[in-house]
Amino acid sequence: MVFSALLLVSLASVVPVQPVYVIGHTGLAFGWLPRELSPPVEGVLTADAGVLVSKPGSMGYDYRIHYWRVEEEFSSVDRGIWLRQKLETNLPPDIASSVVYGTMNWVEGSTAVTHLGMRSTGLSAAVNFNMLSGANVTYRGRAYGVFRDGYAYLIYGMAPMEANPSVLEVMDFIIANAWMTPGI
Repeated sequence: MVFSALLLVSLASVVPVQPVYVIGHTGLAFGWLPRELSPPVEGVLTADAGVLVSKPGSMGYDYRIHYWRVEEEFSSVDRGIWLRQKLETNLPPDIASSVVYGTMNWVEGSTAVTHLGMRSTGLSAAVNFNMLSGANVTYRGRAYGVFRDGYAYLIYGMAPMEANPSVLEVMDFIIANAWMTPGI
């Protein structure tokens, strides 16, 4: 009985998982995306750079995925600096001046992806941020910097404080369910 259960679990891991979206030039695949990003609104997508954004939603969620081809390797410190600089320059200009940033964290990506042949997004830089109106926090967000296969990704989301589920939880779920496709 135990052997049969183990065999079924093993066979289930061999069945290929179909992503809901793949950035074709880079090979970054998403196993789950929130409604506002399914499918994303595609900006210009080239082999060197691209941007995907969410559609407007009733709860105020805003998600963005940027990528750039990079030649150099980034140290852990450089990854954190890169993430902060890219986030600062890619946030909508009308809110960028009211953002307060948290401390840099490191998060392992692809933790919900257990299928054979999937490649992890690896260790990602992560930072939380808040948008202020006077002394009140009105929006909060989380950004990730993913560095794989010659590309650097800025993946972030923000939403009003009262949004449910929390944009922080949604962003964690996106990163946990992302992986690199084989062969890119």
